[in-house]
Amino acid sequence: MIERRQFNPETGAEYKESYRLIHFSVLFGDPYWQVQGTNLHMPDHWLSVCHDGTNTYAFYPPVLEDDKLSGASLPSRAMIYTGSWWLLHYILNERMQIYPAWIAYCLRPDSLRPDKQGRIVTLPIHGGRDGLPVNRSEVVPAKDRRFIDVLRVIRDRSLDRPPKEWMLLPHYNTPRTLQEYNWFLEDIEFVHGLPDGLVRSEFVCMERLQYRGWSLPVRCVMDHYLSSVPGKLWRRVTVLATNVQWSAEGFDPVPRPSEPVEVADYRYRRFERKRLFLHATYTLQPGQPWPTDRDPELLAQAEHYIRHGPRYDAFLRPGPRHYLAWTLFLALVVLPTLLWTLKLRKTGLPRSAGHRSQSS
Repeated sequence: MIERRQFNPETGAEYKESYRLIHFSVLFGDPYWQVQGTNLHMPDHWLSVCHDGTNTYAFYPPVLEDDKLSGASLPSRAMIYTGSWWLLHYILNERMQIYPAWIAYCLRPDSLRPDKQGRIVTLPIHGGRDGLPVNRSEVVPAKDRRFIDVLRVIRDRSLDRPPKEWMLLPHYNTPRTLQEYNWFLEDIEFVHGLPDGLVRSEFVCMERLQYRGWSLPVRCVMDHYLSSVPGKLWRRVTVLATNVQWSAEGFDPVPRPSEPVEVADYRYRRFERKRLFLHATYTLQPGQPWPTDRDPELLAQAEHYIRHGPRYDAFLRPGPRHYLAWTLFLALVVLPTLLWTLKLRKTGLPRSAGHRSQSS
């Protein structure tokens, strides 16, 4: 089980209404893994993420992204991307707190390597595709180096970048509307306000089980802290394994959907000519094989956007409607007012009968 509890960081009182209980399962056999979870309070909230050694697939119901879709009969959604990192949308991680189970069982210490400055810098986990890489990590591997004992996420201001660089990061869901861009600026303002060295979250393996030569995590906690009350617990996610099994047969890591699935395929992300094609979209039918990363139809989808789509920053640039509005404003308001003012000056009359001097 996975338990999520939230607390008032100043008083320590628990917010009972925020309690969540999630049933989870993990299958792993390097380099493959699969993590699944179902919210026992809201059974229509579920999430399945798996890695086949090359690509990662995530499946979820539309209601996870939009509460208004609750009860609607809509196809499930999926995303696929290259790599094994947990790189989902923030809202999926926030509503289905199963990523600590991925840290516990699927994240290998040897994959976390320091950069030239000696910092371990990873892509965001909780923030995922909506998060900015503004933290460094401190890692303590387990003795057998198969799993992680401690993962501490710390704010590091040396990682800050200009907004444009952050917008175009390969993992990032670049804003596509002015509203999304304003949210993006709010995120930047928020992280800029975080003190350097702030511990934002900490994962700790509390208990292990010796099983067939493996030292398996069976109880882990992940604590989250707020910048306003540093060091005071705000949220705790507890991962508790109650059933451990071993199989010599292995498992098929590639998902086989039994119903139509709407897919966002990030393998086709492409930035060219100031145009950003974020992902290919298609519907995968039951029994239909997953397309490769060189599918002709999906490549054509990307090429068409690069040739004819708007610039990645089009919402920040004046368009034809913008120029038309200003032209009409000049023609219908500014020009008549200017002509009227000139006429009044020629006749010597005051510009307004109700005009008051600034000294009155």
